[in-house]
Amino acid sequence: MSDTHMPDTKQRQGLDYVVCAHHGTDLDGWTAAALVKRWAEEQGLQPFFFPMNHNAPVRCREIIEAFRPRYFIVADYSLTPAEYRELNDSRCDLESTCRFLWCDHHISAVRDWNKAGYISDEELEAFERGEQVMVGEVAYDTALLCRTQSGCRLLHKMLFPKEYLLPPFVFYVDRYDVWDMDPDIRPDAEALQLACKVYDVENPSSVFWKEVIYPPIERTVLRTEELLHEGRRYKAYQKKLD
Repeated sequence: MSDTHMPDTKQRQGLDYVVCAHHGTDLDGWTAAALVKRWAEEQGLQPFFFPMNHNAPVRCREIIEAFRPRYFIVADYSLTPAEYRELNDSRCDLESTCRFLWCDHHISAVRDWNKAGYISDEELEAFERGEQVMVGEVAYDTALLCRTQSGCRLLHKMLFPKEYLLPPFVFYVDRYDVWDMDPDIRPDAEALQLACKVYDVENPSSVFWKEVIYPPIERTVLRTEELLHEGRRYKAYQKKLD
């Protein structure tokens, strides 16, 4: 069964779902989806993904009606305040107890949630200073927000809190996505982006992800180094053409 094609009612019966709406047009969002896939496997859950472009609506009621998920994750993307209200209303109407988890770094979304009263002025101020902010009840709805960290890095912290070593692949995706211009980091962050263009990174079930975000950490380090080397070669070739 595909992770991105809507299963019929018979296929959904008896499955514990985690649904994930994520940014579907860049490596940060694709990495976040792959992290959800890994986490779902470890938790014995069936993942289903909704890759989103900016400003595309998330139809919360339809999703909850269709999947009755245990978790509703939004990563490197955001619900509008109105969509979050729809999520809450749907959980109440349908007697769904699914948890809502949100990881994001986009300033406009956090400001919208502040205006709607879901995020306090103090939390917004801390976010805008670049601090990491945890919002909500840990046992129910939780948001992990930071404008100086990418969606996939925040999601790794949330889903794998005991995994203290960040996979280097996630590190370079993170640094590229938040425009870290450190001359010791930026070239390799750009090289990784180039290298990934020839791999099936848009599919969270791709075997590619097994080598860069799954344990053991030693394998992820070696594979990420290989990708950096590939990306440096591509950059050198591009420079010759220019």
